Amino acid sequence: MPSFSAIRHHGFTFVCAAMLLTLGACSSPQASKKPPSLGDPIDAAQHDSANPPKTNTDTGNTNVSAALTVDDVAKLFPLKPRQGVYRITQGADKGKDVPFTLEKVDDDQWKLTYKDQQVTYFKTSDKGLLITREDDFGENVQVTYEPAINCLPVGLSKDKPFEGKTQMTVRKPSGETRDSGTCQYTVTFEGVQRVKTPAGASEARIIRNVRKLDLSLANVTVDIFSAYAVPQGEVIERVEQKTQALGFIGMNKLTERRLVEASE
Repeated sequence: MPSFSAIRHHGFTFVCAAMLLTLGACSSPQASKKPPSLGDPIDAAQHDSANPPKTNTDTGNTNVSAALTVDDVAKLFPLKPRQGVYRITQGADKGKDVPFTLEKVDDDQWKLTYKDQQVTYFKTSDKGLLITREDDFGENVQVTYEPAINCLPVGLSKDKPFEGKTQMTVRKPSGETRDSGTCQYTVTFEGVQRVKTPAGASEARIIRNVRKLDLSLANVTVDIFSAYAVPQGEVIERVEQKTQALGFIGMNKLTERRLVEASE
């Protein structure tokens, strides 16, 4: 029976139409009516423009502005060579450790590789951190975005969400187009929380990215919550997806992963 799967990035998630063997392999959680808590909320007074949040590190300037600047984006997702491990804490592969590497591709592009799972290509910009392409090894597809998805927009604040729209194209490794459609997305700042991961505890900014995809074979909503800490980068990613394939029963899925270790 044909169905459709979501192809997800640790922070930054994409979805394409794909043929699966069964529907039974996926769990069916209810969509969250309110944002989930990744940790313990911190009072707003502790992270206003006069007193931005700090992490538990003693190295460097860890302050982040109330409205994200170019420098803030660089602190929250540092683009420098590093490697490490994430642990899947919710979902079908709960308990599995996944190694990752971040490396430079050219002057302004980087790629983040999760072993045997996926690759995400990032591009630096004065508008924020952009995702240009994502590859999924399980589905054997490449997804490109035009224009690129802005996953950490400059200027983002509690009172100023960011909205964007992009054309996505799903291709086979041969270059043949498999599917295409539009992706409308909204990025919001959900506050600061004290979070715990296997790598330790830290104060993190919670960024929510809701993506609505209109493909030729399915309609998909992906709700992504990312916790960013300085200087670690993204320490938690939680993804809820709802897929409605044309002519088939809807399919929901929940996954989450947390940082175990990272080094340069």
